[in-house]
Amino acid sequence: MEKKRYYWKRVMSETEARNYWGELGRVERVLDLGCGKGLFGKYKPSGVGVYGLDVDSGAIRDAKKYEKARKADLNKRLPFKSGFFDAIFAKDVFEHLVEPWKLASECNRVLKKGGVILAVVPSPSAKAWDDYTHVRPFTKRAIQELFLDNGFEIEYTCRTRGIPGFGYLGLSPYVHYFLEIPIFRWLTHGFKVLAVKQ
Repeated sequence: MEKKRYYWKRVMSETEARNYWGELGRVERVLDLGCGKGLFGKYKPSGVGVYGLDVDSGAIRDAKKYEKARKADLNKRLPFKSGFFDAIFAKDVFEHLVEPWKLASECNRVLKKGGVILAVVPSPSAKAWDDYTHVRPFTKRAIQELFLDNGFEIEYTCRTRGIPGFGYLGLSPYVHYFLEIPIFRWLTHGFKVLAVKQ
């Protein structure tokens, strides 16, 4: 598969990436699931090893500039030994899978005890279906239960995506405050969850 338009339009600003890195805390080895062109790895803190996996061979060519990236089917067993990673970053991944619980279980396997996963998923809105490869959106309860049922404890879940320009302005960490105000909730296009392996 080589989904050119998707990766041509997809961007992650340095500010947005650094905000995500801040949520992961001090880590040495991170798995970037659905790494795309490797933009998360491009802005990694020094001394951190980033391993990227994606189904798109065209994106992997670009990702190799910033990550130890390779093509992989995330519906199958992850190509890493148990307890290998300190953290996993999964932005816009779980909604593409028919059986996301299998990937959640694999994430638990490859994480060290106390390791964290930061996942971002779309909410059930019309925008969630603009991508023809999406299989399902997630409610707040659904994404939490996905991780709870697979051996994680939820640190926090918050509304995200929906106020244009917040990521570029460095305001991503604050968007969930606005989206919790009832009048703005309709702008919610996703949820962000940080979960810890027990």
